[in-house]
Amino acid sequence: NAKIKFSSLLDKVFESNIRFDYFSTGHYVRVEYDEQLKRFLLKKGKDSQKDQSYFLSKLTQEQLSKCLFPLGIYRKSEVIEMAKTNGFGLDHTPESQNFYSGDYTSLIDVKEIEGDFINTQNEILGKHLGISHYTIGQRRGLGISHSEPLYVIEINKKENKVILGTEKELYKDELIAHHLNWITIDQLKEEMEVEAKIRYKHKAAKATIHPIGKDRLSVKFNNLQKAITPGQAVVFYKKDVVIGGGFIESVM
Repeated sequence: NAKIKFSSLLDKVFESNIRFDYFSTGHYVRVEYDEQLKRFLLKKGKDSQKDQSYFLSKLTQEQLSKCLFPLGIYRKSEVIEMAKTNGFGLDHTPESQNFYSGDYTSLIDVKEIEGDFINTQNEILGKHLGISHYTIGQRRGLGISHSEPLYVIEINKKENKVILGTEKELYKDELIAHHLNWITIDQLKEEMEVEAKIRYKHKAAKATIHPIGKDRLSVKFNNLQKAITPGQAVVFYKKDVVIGGGFIESVM
């Protein structure tokens, strides 16, 4: 979103000399200008089940200033009803969930290299097919027999190892995030209490964020969170307002 849809696409529009005032999309979010802060705010959409603010947390003030999100003030059911009333012919159109309908691994230009499944005691449990086939929290498709269910709890790219453990070992309460983008503030200068989301369908959880230099911070959750995954976005909220966000660098 931040680099293609709201950046490269708009650059092409400018290069084509197409004049416009705003760029509008169908995301379920809201944008408001705060006179006191002198900043554009990104807020959750009215429909909590369809809210997409998590995906747009990397948008800049410049990008937000040019955006309109007309669906953000409606619930999805209201939008569908308006489409029916106005005869848009979308009554039986299936809902799109992904930008790509194929196997995502075909998008990754890497040579798969087999490696070891190990446990937290560094004992070899078997062979994996290549680390791109696995994600933190995965249980199915491991092909490992054990006395209790095993989950992927860590992926060691450097050593080409997939670490397996019990469900209990999936729970952590602290992470380090980097590549930060702030919306309501210029920069985090002191610790702040927020609600943090570590994936789209994750329920925002209470946490304290603390700056580590200019582009890194620590996130300490009040309670343990399941399957915190490096590489995923972590987004910070105050009620329905997005404070900012970044990407999970490591789990503590």
